[in-house]
Amino acid sequence: QAAADALGPALESSLESGAQMPVEPMAFARVRPGKTAEEQTRSESCGLCGQRRGALDHECPECCTCVCTTCALENLGENAACPHCGDRDHFAGIRLVVHLQKTQEA
Repeated sequence: QAAADALGPALESSLESGAQMPVEPMAFARVRPGKTAEEQTRSESCGLCGQRRGALDHECPECCTCVCTTCALENLGENAACPHCGDRDHFAGIRLVVHLQKTQEA
């Protein structure tokens, strides 16, 4: 907390003077111990559209295949499963989001 308190005024002063915060691209792929090179490659971009992985994208814990949020909502539907290994258990959250989205649209 002390570090945050000390940084707060300096950051506010810097922003008020018009200084720009440096923004660097972030890599969101998670590297877990034992991940093979093939699994790492599958986790870096969407397995359906090829879009680079984003912060809200889903990674299958079984095979490390990434599915972006857009593809999850538009392509997987309420029967969502991993496009690589077919795992359904870990895609229950996506099925719920798709169901809620369809409910809102109705």
